[in-house]
Amino acid sequence: MKYDIMLFSLPNKNMDYPGLALPTLTAHLREKKYRTFQEDSNVIIRDKMMTEGFLNDLTHTILPNIYYQNLNDTKISKRIKQIIDFYIKIEQIHGFDEIEKIKKDMQSRKYAELLSEEKSFEIVSILFKISRSFHNIIDIIPNYSSLFEDFSIYNPIEEYLKKILDNIKKSNPFAVGFTVLNIQRKFTINFAERLSNDFSGYIFVGGPDPTKFGKQYIESYPFLDVAFIKESEENLLQIMEIIKNDGDDFSNIPAIVYKNNNTIKENKIKPINFENLLTPDFDGISLDKYLTNVLPIQASRGCFYGKCKFCIHWKTYFKYYQKKPENVAKDLEILSNKYNTKFFHFTDDALEFELGNKICQEITEKKLDVRWLTYARFESKFSKDSLELWKKAGVSVIEWGLESASDKVLNRMQKGINPRIAERIIKDSSEVGITNKLFLFHDYPDETSSDLSKTIDFIDDNIRHGRIRFFMPIRNKFELLKDSQLYEESLKDYRNLFKKIWFPSGIFAIRAEYFDLNDYTKKKEMLDIFLRNMTRYMEEKNIYTTDDENITLDIICNYLSEQKIPIPFNQN
Repeated sequence: MKYDIMLFSLPNKNMDYPGLALPTLTAHLREKKYRTFQEDSNVIIRDKMMTEGFLNDLTHTILPNIYYQNLNDTKISKRIKQIIDFYIKIEQIHGFDEIEKIKKDMQSRKYAELLSEEKSFEIVSILFKISRSFHNIIDIIPNYSSLFEDFSIYNPIEEYLKKILDNIKKSNPFAVGFTVLNIQRKFTINFAERLSNDFSGYIFVGGPDPTKFGKQYIESYPFLDVAFIKESEENLLQIMEIIKNDGDDFSNIPAIVYKNNNTIKENKIKPINFENLLTPDFDGISLDKYLTNVLPIQASRGCFYGKCKFCIHWKTYFKYYQKKPENVAKDLEILSNKYNTKFFHFTDDALEFELGNKICQEITEKKLDVRWLTYARFESKFSKDSLELWKKAGVSVIEWGLESASDKVLNRMQKGINPRIAERIIKDSSEVGITNKLFLFHDYPDETSSDLSKTIDFIDDNIRHGRIRFFMPIRNKFELLKDSQLYEESLKDYRNLFKKIWFPSGIFAIRAEYFDLNDYTKKKEMLDIFLRNMTRYMEEKNIYTTDDENITLDIICNYLSEQKIPIPFNQN
């Protein structure tokens, strides 16, 4: 088929549910009658890899050879050895044939059958761990493609990429576009360069990573034509109209970086009309390849608070936007009916209290049978009554941003929350039946061991009282990110924050390295002891937990419990 534009999301990403970028852009392109192809290449590649045959080839041929070729590189060889050992253990205990079977059963949505039996539940958990291991493998394998030829082994990554290149060549669209997170940059750049060798149309990149590094993308990679900055629903349509009419003057297109006569041009950014956004269109995305049938949805963009000194995530968008609550409920209704699912993930940075309340009222009035996960701040407005409304409207899981339980640290972060209010909200939320999880990290500047102890005690007490589900982010050390408020303060004078600091110097670098003012060794020891004790407690109480690889599994397990289908693990 002839397409006007072809959109792709390449590895590396999770495979539990789809992203929102391509379906949102596709809805707007198709509404304007542009013939649009969209594909999540990441999930297709992972599905092809998670088969009995390929896992066997990886374990016994490909990875051992890569290991022996890298014995002088301790970092690579150690990681490869860990993956080999992990796969061998899986093969011995369960067999790769069973792994592939359970994967297909998850894709067939046999949740009640799989998640109510201990052995199959365990294998479901392993599927997500295998998918995580693919992050490393997909990064490494392209450098060793000759191994597949030497051993006459099927290479699913290369065969898929050849197919895509052939499809693009046959369709010959005006443009090919890629949505890019930082973890997708390497694969996307390599494929885009390969594509450029036999494609005369435009190559676009957009998403969070080009938003941060648009100029660097265009300067560093001459085969890229345009980088879209922040939102691109409107300017993509504008640029397509110019290309369709054989034009090449992009000077009036907002929020793009592009080349003009070998000069890099950066056009001014402006906000979009968020209320005009259409319901996402997932047609063409291989929804049957994901391990769950959860769909993403968005009620707002940006962060309504936007004051945390460590954060840069809210800068992905021009400003904070909200949709009308009735339009959010309408999106839920359309997507639920069209794609036969009741499970959703609100991807908002944080769902603001008043907006969330109004959405929940709309859902209950429409009597929508949905279950969803969302992120939220510990706003003091949350009461038990409001949380009961959220639960009634289908809220299954709330992931709260706490970061620390020390008043001193929270104040230094400019977080704007209170640990005592947070504890009260957690208690109310758990009592109405919502699963609570906490985002945390450690070692913020001037955090002492006493401050960290307050956070550890807070987590420990609430887990043991069944109010929160254990979530591992506290093991993550604070990262000083370029363009954050704290980073800007450090540029002026870091000596009251860090002992020593190394600012990022690479063109795509955003993390600064530093030495702490306080003794990190003691804090690390405290944290290691807590994590060991908590892991032991979870095992003793037979409590399962999820992480970034499989957060949507919480929604499904909670739903099964609602339906009186027993889960072989405790959920709190």
